[in-house]
Amino acid sequence: MLSVLAAFAVAASFPLPSLDGKALATVPDQKVFRLPSRFERIRDFYTQEFKGQADVTLKAEGTAGQRALIITSRRKGDTWKKATVKEGALETVVEVVPVIRLADETIDGSGKPLVELILMRSPEVQKALETIDHAPSR
Repeated sequence: MLSVLAAFAVAASFPLPSLDGKALATVPDQKVFRLPSRFERIRDFYTQEFKGQADVTLKAEGTAGQRALIITSRRKGDTWKKATVKEGALETVVEVVPVIRLADETIDGSGKPLVELILMRSPEVQKALETIDHAPSR
């Protein structure tokens, strides 16, 4: 039997734009970031950040005032798989979906299974099998 241990990856490796040259203050395991910047500036940042990368897709949707940019990654080694950049009235919100890493856990033991199935033939089937000639035909 195989058991898995789930460990949530930190979304810190997702690139966040700096505000006036200063890094954004974040905490470990943070998945939602509120940026006091206009949507256009953040969209331009991510367009430049992922320019030319085939495994990262950017999809814009919505109308003015309710725009969203959906960023999806299929790159190996990323600790995030999807991010949504939403336009707000005063700020832009970035929501990151982290990748869940699974690790194998070895279990040792020599116990018997909880359920053991024993299938037996009925006497009629056994008699029918005895009457069949199993010798190869020539």
